[in-house]
Amino acid sequence: MDIFASAAPAMAYIETPTSTGSGALTDGGYVVTSAHVVWPFDEARVVFPDGSEFLDAPVKGWDLLADLAVIGPLDLSAAPLPFEESGSPAIGAEAYLIGYPGEVDAFPQPAIVRGIVSRVRAWDAAGMTYFQTDAAIAGGQSGGALVSESARLLGISGLSFSEAEYGLVLSMADAAPRVRALIAGGDASGLGARRVPLTGGATQHSVTLSNFWDQRAFLINEHAGTNVNVSVSGDNDGRFALYDSFAEEWLSRDETASGVESGRLTLQYDDPLFLVASQLAEEPGDFIVTSSERLIPLNDPDEGKQLSPGRTLLGNLDFPGDADYFLLTLREGERVEVTASSALADAFLLIDYQSATDEQIIVDDDSGGGLFGTDAQVVYEASHTGSYFVVVQDYDGLAPGGYTLTAREASAGAPLTATTRADFLDSNDDGANSGGFGLDELRSAFLGLPDSFEELDPATEGLSASGLGVDYLTDSVAYASSEPFQLIWALSGELTDLERIAFDAELSSPAFLNEFRQGILSDDWRDARLTGNGTLRLPDLGDNSGGVWADFVSDGVALRMEIAVFTRGNTVAFVYSFFRPGAVPSTTVANAARMLDEAIANALR
Repeated sequence: MDIFASAAPAMAYIETPTSTGSGALTDGGYVVTSAHVVWPFDEARVVFPDGSEFLDAPVKGWDLLADLAVIGPLDLSAAPLPFEESGSPAIGAEAYLIGYPGEVDAFPQPAIVRGIVSRVRAWDAAGMTYFQTDAAIAGGQSGGALVSESARLLGISGLSFSEAEYGLVLSMADAAPRVRALIAGGDASGLGARRVPLTGGATQHSVTLSNFWDQRAFLINEHAGTNVNVSVSGDNDGRFALYDSFAEEWLSRDETASGVESGRLTLQYDDPLFLVASQLAEEPGDFIVTSSERLIPLNDPDEGKQLSPGRTLLGNLDFPGDADYFLLTLREGERVEVTASSALADAFLLIDYQSATDEQIIVDDDSGGGLFGTDAQVVYEASHTGSYFVVVQDYDGLAPGGYTLTAREASAGAPLTATTRADFLDSNDDGANSGGFGLDELRSAFLGLPDSFEELDPATEGLSASGLGVDYLTDSVAYASSEPFQLIWALSGELTDLERIAFDAELSSPAFLNEFRQGILSDDWRDARLTGNGTLRLPDLGDNSGGVWADFVSDGVALRMEIAVFTRGNTVAFVYSFFRPGAVPSTTVANAARMLDEAIANALR
């Protein structure tokens, strides 16, 4: 049986203003995909291999706990993929991932990769089963199909496991009932209505923040080039931040203890921005949130829910930077075990109380095990009788992310969680790369540069990662050669599994790479006049790579900038090369990137 010929016509290429992904056609003209592919949009562009195109295909519904979404119905003649719901395939059985990894064409054809089912993994907290396969998942494959040798749909891909990029695929035995519930208009996840409103709103809103952890979020949905002025005013110490849908912070303000926090930015993309307002005070405060553009209020039904031992709640991180707080009443000396478990989020858990110091706030990131080993768990003993805050976040502020939150009586003899917020802040305050590749390794990568290069201090040269608008680039080195002139600047850092999935999905897009080009020109060469730009051909680098070039004039001097970006495992690397247009540089950006890639590969072995 020709598996690809049977399955490929039913494979959909899905595109939104911020990402691309894959989907599989099912009965009734509906396409099932991963929720994170289409979030936060109500519509998507959908294309099939026969050229059928649906520019504004409606998102029927999404399940943010299982990372599923349904698009449609669509009117087309392709045969749907039949579901395989009879149970788990045998370990060692051949399976095939079909989808659109790393796609750049407007009307692409799907790709296929073969592997075996190597293990079955259970997400016990949500009662879901995943097939692990050595068929690697790349950016754009999310929402694609894992099919059997009989071309039946075994599951929906979208997650990967470990540095080896093993695919992790939700079993159709678990997914099928949830898909059918979404098609019927039901609430498959139990989270209730979590759609992100994209229209409406007003330019001014009055809000009351109940405590330190309380937040109010708004959506700004305007076109690129729009100038946005934002302010938050109140008697308490207010603050705000603006995030895009990948949790990249574009603007934040916390400059006054009371009064007005304000800022301005120009939108770079059509990607919606999320405004999150909060306060540094523990007592309730009234605030006015104002913008030159409409602010669409976002609902967060998780805030302030009551948690109690013996109870499990469902929650969702509804917007980038979301911190859901729950109230837990405890008696002095009572011990509880609290666990936050998620497939989409890297759960981070915190237990706090009114007037607690950072040394008294207990936190955890990955002690709870779970599907990826990233669930958070805290064993806590109450210091007094009263109400406590239980706060759930994503470690990197990403959204969406459905989760389960469980509190139970701690078992006798269970050791108390010792990490405090003060410990956590200290451990993340040194800027060190937390992975196996740090500043020393970054320096050693370039020992093979020509002798004409000398190492420079990036900070002294005005080369700052902050200009790129990201916080995952933690280490930086720079080298310069005078004859011929060339400056090489290299940065590296660590991504979480979910960050890498999003990063790889975008890396093939010139618009994404041009963001980093523009970041340098706007931050370090503010007077630069761009005279040309384009994509850059690179050799195979890491697991995924991309490049762009730009010619510009600054202070009357013409320069060329070339950028190579790649990921290897969860390590991400950027290499910039600046030289005179028309001159032959001492080394190419591709060669410098290859040196760095080899060093990363050696460090991660």
